[in-house]
Amino acid sequence: MPQEGPVPAADLPGLETLNNLSRAGNFNRWMYETIAPHCQGRVLEVGSGIGNLSAHFLREGHAIMLSDLRGDYCGKLSANFGHFSNLLGIGQINLAGSEFQSRHHLLLGTFDTVVALNVIEHIEDDLEALRNCRSLLRRGGRLIVLVPAFQWLYNGMDLQLQHHCRYTASSLQQLFSTADLRVKKVRYFNALGIPGWFISGRIQRNRLPPPCQLALFDAMVPFARLLDCCFSRLLGLSV
Repeated sequence: MPQEGPVPAADLPGLETLNNLSRAGNFNRWMYETIAPHCQGRVLEVGSGIGNLSAHFLREGHAIMLSDLRGDYCGKLSANFGHFSNLLGIGQINLAGSEFQSRHHLLLGTFDTVVALNVIEHIEDDLEALRNCRSLLRRGGRLIVLVPAFQWLYNGMDLQLQHHCRYTASSLQQLFSTADLRVKKVRYFNALGIPGWFISGRIQRNRLPPPCQLALFDAMVPFARLLDCCFSRLLGLSV
């Protein structure tokens, strides 16, 4: 699939974070199990990265296409998951690219579910990104989005990871509405992650989440899941 728009040659902070997150098995499983009940039919994962969530989709039998805007990530996805019979393909897709619909006309209106986890916050024109996601859906299809929550949590780690902003449930709902998407469910995710993100980024001034802190949090995921049963309507590190 053709590359579109300017893509930086390297994403070392992003790759380092994805590699560290690949070892957070409990956290990745939690994310997958949170969204899996809402996934139906043919699935497209936008921004698959190195496949931390993709592995769960494929192993659970979803018919899924993986994608990323970076060719090196697409290469890793192909090497790691190309043998799965339920893999629909791997494409290089940039939601911020010019002439999106003409470049991806073969994909328009072909998916029942589009998943974009930790993607939209990287795109300055987030409204256009959502509209491009919508164009990939069949009538009645579902778009599942996860983005960082609460601008007051924005710190140097967000900057290093090239996050343009953080959202709230209401601001994300408004963005969906403007993109002509009907919101069926909204919730916050990972309330326990808030103090860790604040302390690590604002007080310790880390540029990226340290592996030791990610490992500690991953061990606490069972408690984090219980906490979200009480707080998912109120607050979380993501929405």
